[in-house]
Amino acid sequence: MRKGRNIALIALMVLIIVLTISSLGFSEELPRVAVIGFDSTAPGYI
Repeated sequence: MRKGRNIALIALMVLIIVLTISSLGFSEELPRVAVIGFDSTAPGYI
């Protein structure tokens, strides 16, 4: 009974470590993209 509890505890600790490490990778700020308006003066442009 004690061996099964130890395995469950180790599995829980590994899960917590993996989730912590993976959340650090996703916490980076996403790149920003700017789009500016423009007008076309080409003939035939509607």
